[in-house]
Amino acid sequence: AELVRLYVQPAFQRVKVGQRLLAAAEDVARSTGLPALWLTAWDGNQRARDFYAARGYADIGETVHVIEGRSYGNRVFRRAI
Repeated sequence: AELVRLYVQPAFQRVKVGQRLLAAAEDVARSTGLPALWLTAWDGNQRARDFYAARGYADIGETVHVIEGRSYGNRVFRRAI
């Protein structure tokens, strides 16, 4: 399964809201019989990259999004669930 977006507003960061949302997404994927969850995080968002790595997500590669001619590198993370 792909987790398309997970954003937590600054006022709700560092109080485990992100962990709960990610756990809920994993539960939904698991309940439907999917073997893994994958997602991308922008290269420049070290906080997000650290967040996923700390929760067992492996950095498995890179993808690039081009928006209005500008390229944005993203890391691809995956975790078996």
